[in-house]
Amino acid sequence: MDTDGESAHLDFNAAKRDKQLRGIFERAKMHSLPSRLQDLNRLTVSDSDEDRLLALLLVRRNLDEIGHDEEYFDFARPMISDSNNNCRWQAMIVLGAFIDSMADQVWEVVLEYGNSPDEDMRTAVATVLLEHLLDNEAGGYETKAEKLAATDHLFADTLNKCWTFSEDRPQ
Repeated sequence: MDTDGESAHLDFNAAKRDKQLRGIFERAKMHSLPSRLQDLNRLTVSDSDEDRLLALLLVRRNLDEIGHDEEYFDFARPMISDSNNNCRWQAMIVLGAFIDSMADQVWEVVLEYGNSPDEDMRTAVATVLLEHLLDNEAGGYETKAEKLAATDHLFADTLNKCWTFSEDRPQ
């Protein structure tokens, strides 16, 4: 997905801001492509945060290098509820790569997590998924989001976190 002229490719410089990510990004760079889903699935059930994070980073590399396969969406979706914040954000980024091709399925994720009591989860939903869905006029997501925000204060907070709405909406 290329929403703002930026590629969804891995930004290895971003890893410098987080020690855990730095090590995992380095491990991901060493893996050959493509990484098979069955191998990645083994990593996702690991007790190690680093293994789960590595699996998501390898999926992101696969998306960049070999294209979008719906299996990657299904792979990353359950990882949104991971206990590790880095894993959750990386899973959101994988799902965000499918906004153009699977907008309705991404909207379902927004509905499920956009009213989470966890502010970090709402921020991820807003900045990685929702604000890009709102650009999709054909799906009517702006109207849907506004209606939901009118009845759900947590979802209203999520919508307010979107740059599109941050200045237009009361906090």
